Amino acid sequence: MNIAPVLLVFAALLLAACAAPTTATDTPVLPQNYRRATAARTLTPDPRTPTVVSASDPRALGNPAAPITLIEFTDYQCSYCAVFATEIKPQIIAEYVNTGRVYLVTRDFPLPNHSAAPQAAAAAQCAAQQQAFQPMHDRLFSEARNGAWGDGGAGDQQIFSTYAAEIGLDSARFTACLTNPATFAQVEADLDVGRQLGLNSTPTFLINGERISGAQPYVFWKHVFDELLTQR
Repeated sequence: MNIAPVLLVFAALLLAACAAPTTATDTPVLPQNYRRATAARTLTPDPRTPTVVSASDPRALGNPAAPITLIEFTDYQCSYCAVFATEIKPQIIAEYVNTGRVYLVTRDFPLPNHSAAPQAAAAAQCAAQQQAFQPMHDRLFSEARNGAWGDGGAGDQQIFSTYAAEIGLDSARFTACLTNPATFAQVEADLDVGRQLGLNSTPTFLINGERISGAQPYVFWKHVFDELLTQR
């Protein structure tokens, strides 16, 4: 299904996305756990990952057999990602995910200028291990907009553990996950996929394999989804 004609309709929309600084390296400043994991990691992510998604993905919402698969690459410190997560995504979930028409998958792409984003991504992945990805995802973004976390250190780790307890997670299991180098290797695996796709900003989306960048308004997504659904 080709969405190019639909995209042309919205060509005048302002691109709302967080971008990596052009002078920075493409490697974020990460916790020590992460650096150890990266040094020992032998995993080579499959470049087909963005188009071959699991039906049991704990970071996905909706029906895996839906006619539209929307994959979002996000950064928990990106203000535009927060706009999408708190203002636009709930409408997409209500109208298209919950009605079985869109399968919504989240992947991590912490930008190098957001030092706390990798740990936040790890917290969301740890929540996903307890089947609570969406509550943690929502809490991270809503609290980020309030400036409640963002130092990238032990303070954030404690804050994320508090969120985990408040949404009913096993606190000991969550803490063990959040301090496990393997968790940060999973964040790096998502980053690797994004790099292979040439990503340099968030939020960036793949909709049935075609790329869309920026926190576009809900009217944009509605137009795109409805157009794709009529092409079936």
